[in-house]
Amino acid sequence: MQAGTVDRYSRFVAFFKILLPLLALGLLSIMFLISRGVNDTVNLPFNESDIAEHLKREGVTKPRFVGVAPNGERITLVAATAQPAGFAEPAQAQGLTAIIEIPNQKATRYEVRAAKGVIDKAKDIAQLSGDVHIKTSTGYSLTTDILEISLNTLALHSMGPIQGESPLGALNSGLMTLTSNSETDTTKLRFENGVKLVYYPHREQEH
Repeated sequence: MQAGTVDRYSRFVAFFKILLPLLALGLLSIMFLISRGVNDTVNLPFNESDIAEHLKREGVTKPRFVGVAPNGERITLVAATAQPAGFAEPAQAQGLTAIIEIPNQKATRYEVRAAKGVIDKAKDIAQLSGDVHIKTSTGYSLTTDILEISLNTLALHSMGPIQGESPLGALNSGLMTLTSNSETDTTKLRFENGVKLVYYPHREQEH
């Protein structure tokens, strides 16, 4: 190889020894700057208020609330759907069924059905309305417009007149309450405010 050719080749190699590291540094710098410009956080098109509004609109399917009173009575409340409200606010519910089981009275059972209601977990109270039906294992089948049920103690109150069938005959009353006495470990079903009973003697014989 001639001296001129070798010299040009040496300069060519020396040039690329300088150029290639510079190119590599340049590429690394570009990649670093690009990576810093990329936002790894994915912003979903929903915020907390959107989610809360969605729950209010769509509702929760078949929510279930269970409470046990001091004397062992079990209160179970199930709704077909419910629309949660804000924090500590009552929830609107549809298709409500409440089951009250009283073990100290020969497993007495109350079943309450209503078209709608309001569930206030902050106060542990459910208010059922819209053609409320009450049926008991002791032979009562009653209806009322509004019924209030406690979820943490045995307390049931009609908020107005109640009517239907009792073990002894047709019954009409201005008010009905079901309460529990923790001292005597007993429960009491009371009818007040203008009680009218059409007595059927054969029903007493059946019971």
